[in-house]
Order: sequence, then C-alpha cells, then structure tokens
Amino acid sequence: MSAGAGSPSSGLPRVLVVSHNPFSDLQSNGKTLTAFFDGWDPDRLAQLFFTMDAPAFSVCRRFYRVTDVDMLRRLLRRPSSQGPVTADAVARTDAVRADLHRGRLFRMVRWMFQRRWPSALVLRSWVWSDRWATADLDRWLDEFDPEVVLFQSSNCTFAFDVVATICDRRGIPLILETTDDYVTRTSSRDPLGGLYHRQISRAYQAAVDRSHVVIAIGQKMAREYAARFGGRYEIAMNSVDALENVDAPGSTASPVVLHYAGNLGLNRWRVLAELGHALDRLHALDGIDAQLEVWSLVEPEAGELEQLTSSARVRFCGSASSEQLADRRREATALVHVESFDRHNREITRLSISTKVPEYLASNRPVLAIGPSDVASIEYLTEHQAAEVVTTASVEDLVAALRRLLGDADQRRAYAARGAGLVREHHLRSRISAMVRTEILEAARG
Repeated sequence: MSAGAGSPSSGLPRVLVVSHNPFSDLQSNGKTLTAFFDGWDPDRLAQLFFTMDAPAFSVCRRFYRVTDVDMLRRLLRRPSSQGPVTADAVARTDAVRADLHRGRLFRMVRWMFQRRWPSALVLRSWVWSDRWATADLDRWLDEFDPEVVLFQSSNCTFAFDVVATICDRRGIPLILETTDDYVTRTSSRDPLGGLYHRQISRAYQAAVDRSHVVIAIGQKMAREYAARFGGRYEIAMNSVDALENVDAPGSTASPVVLHYAGNLGLNRWRVLAELGHALDRLHALDGIDAQLEVWSLVEPEAGELEQLTSSARVRFCGSASSEQLADRRREATALVHVESFDRHNREITRLSISTKVPEYLASNRPVLAIGPSDVASIEYLTEHQAAEVVTTASVEDLVAALRRLLGDADQRRAYAARGAGLVREHHLRSRISAMVRTEILEAARG
C-alpha cells in the first residue's frame, strides 16, 4: 500500500501540484499555491517542481525536484541530482541562498528566461523531452498515489507534457491554474517565435480540454481565455490571511518613505528609476524629502542596479522575510506598484495581477500605482479607485501624482479604506482556499 494511501483519511483527495516554483512564503507564484492549500492535510499534498528554489514546508512536506541542470546532465549522459527534497536538505542560511542567486550560471539562466526568448524556450523543452521520466520519479509518484493534479501553467511545453503523461498514465483529473499570459504571441523578432507560439498554444488548448476547471488570476484573463480556448473558469486572485492591524495613514513624516517589494524583472526597475528622478524633482521644487526603498529576492544585474539607484533617493535593500516586509509596510507613507511600459513586457503582463497587490491593499496604506492603463493590475486599481494611478512614466506626471498623494491626508485614508474593502470582497485567503477545495473535491469525485 502506498504511503499516501496508507495514511489516515482526512476526507481530502491526494493532490499532486506540478509547477516551476515550489510552495513558498516569499516568491509570488509559490505564495499563491501556499494560499490555495491553507488548512489542507499536508500528508495529502505533494509537489513536483522544476527550479533550484528551496520549498517552504509550511503547507506541504513531500517534494520532488527536477531542474534544467538535471536535464542537461542527462543529455550529456552524466548523473543528475533530481529526486525527493527534504527539509534537512534545503536548510540553508540567508547568506548561502544569496550566494546561489549571485552565481554566474544562475544569473545567466535567469537573464535568458526572464526575457522569454522563444528560441530559448523551444530549446529548453527539447532538452527536457522525456528525460525527466525516471524509475525513481515513478516510485515517488506510486508512493504518494495522487488522485488529482493541480498544474500551475508554464511558458514551456515540456511542463505540459509532464502533466499530460502523469494524468494519462494514472487516469486522474487535472485542474489548471494560470497566473501569467504565456500563450499570446508577443512582438518578439525571434525567428522561432511562430513555432513557439503554435507549440505553447496547442499545449495550453490540450490542457484546457482535459481540465475540470481553469483557475485564472483575474476576470480579464478569464474572459479572454474563455473566448479563445473554451473551458470553465474560476477566479482566484492572490490572497492574504487578514487585514493588517496598523494605524490609518495620517500626516506625512519627514522623510517620506515609499516602499516597493517585488520582482524587478520585465523592466520594472526602469519605472522605479524614473520614480527616483521624480523624487529628486519633487525635492528641488517643493523641498519634500522622500525616499524610495526597493526590496527584491534577487539582486538586479550590476548595470541595472546602477541605473535603479542613480538617484540618491532610491535605496536597494535586498531580500527580507515576510515578517520584515510587513514591518517595513507599517513604517511606509505609501506603497509602490509598477508595471513596465515597453511594448514587449506590456504584452506579457497585460492579463496578470501581481501577488503584492492584495498585500498592499491589506496594509492600511495608500498605494501609488504606475503602469500602462491596459494592464490588468492597473485597470483593477483604477476601476476600484484603490490607488493613486499614473499611466505614464513621465517625470512631470509622477511629480504631480506624488504631490496629490502626499499633500492630501484625507485622500490617503480614502485609498487605504477602499483597499481594505477590496480585500474583504476578493482577497481573503479563507475565501480562495474554500473555492479551490470545492473544485478539487468535485474533480476527484468525477
């Protein structure tokens, strides 16, 4: 009898989560998965994931990792290290984790895949092919004996192949979750762009066709994907446990602290650099002493970091725990959300809503949102009047927005109050996890 099947029944199906990123308390997609399974029996949960990141064992205890390095080693007929991951094996200090993220190979691979070059993604899927399928992985799956697969979708076709193979061989249902738009062709001039788009679109369509339900990150994505791919959709935006219990925003102290925490990729760092220039202008014109603190799990490349901090009013602070970031939000005058304005990255982010948006809205702090008007997260905040929104990267427009936000305490309190209302309606973890639980139970019953 399998280990999973032999454990005391909690009435919940055994769920295999397949994703690039592991469960996490810090990383965006990993945090989304952790929220989905809040309160789930950890003995009835397992994850197969594809990065070098260390998983969080707060929700799930059973992990199996296969990485690009493993596949390259197997291609070269060399032994790989793919296999189960235990808490003892991933215990490491913050310094060791930082060293990993500063490594030359890690940074090169991250640089390539952040840009989503079709040629690199086609090559990546070719390298994987069926090399991931090993007797060791089969034994691990047999021991857990999953009843449902939840797949956090990918921009690489190999991940869809992995999921289809597992579902077919074991005769189990699929739930598909989509946080980013990987299937809309972008303006890339890559010669393999057409081939990649056809491959990923076919893979996504096949996944939708076999799925019990598709869980989309927002209403805009659900509407567009339903029209393109069919299927049944539920909405699960990122979530928080509860509203943060902090004082309402009042008069601005000196210096003013603007807080940004999140991914700097997709040229978001460029928008933050422009905000730094706007802070310089604001100080020169109005004498307002304002600082922007930037927190991110991975340090940007040297050239990007130099441009990001070209204003002395911008400080890159590195990574921090979720508790430390919550402390910094409490100290902040306002929180900053940005999306890129360049065409390529605008196409990538137009249907996505960042993990940090609900965290910001729950913080009882006003939000300054900067990004194109047609990107989903900016649309969402604009529609609900939950942020001071700037839809250009013009320094003049940014200065005007900063004046409005910092000069009106009543408006800051109004933004914070509307944010709290949105959290109660759409972003409480208990609501999201209850919906996911219902869908998994229905899928398992067939």
